Amino acid sequence: MSDKVTVEWNGGGTREELERRLKLTMRDLGLEIEARAKGVLQPGRGVLTGTLRRSVHAAGADYNFGRDDTEAGPRTPERGNRQFEPTIQDGRIIIAVGSGMKYAAAVEQRLGYLIAGREAAVKRLPEFVEK
Repeated sequence: MSDKVTVEWNGGGTREELERRLKLTMRDLGLEIEARAKGVLQPGRGVLTGTLRRSVHAAGADYNFGRDDTEAGPRTPERGNRQFEPTIQDGRIIIAVGSGMKYAAAVEQRLGYLIAGREAAVKRLPEFVEK
C-alpha cells in the first residue's frame, strides 16, 4: 500500500537540503502514523497485554520488523516514539510503520489500526511540510 506525494520545488537551495527536509517531513509523518495507530488499539479492541501497541513503530524501509517478535506480556519494551532515518531508494523517500508481532497482521485485518493511523496522519501532511 502506498500513497504518493509529489513536491514541486520552486526555491533555491541544494538538492541535499531538499532531501534533508523531505526526510524530516516523512519521519514526522511516520511518527504520527505510529501514534494514531496505537490510539486505535485499546483494551477490548486489540489490547490484552499491551504488547502489540508497544511494538508498533515507524522505521526506515530496510528495518526487519520480524526481529521484534516477543512473548506477549505487560513488561515488553516500547519500540515506538523514536527517531529513525527514512530510506532513500530510487529517488523515493520511504518509511515503514508496523509491528513484528506474529499476530499483528491478524489484528490489522480485523481492526485496520495501521490503515486508520495512516489515513488520520496523512491529513496532517501539509502541516508537516510547512514545518
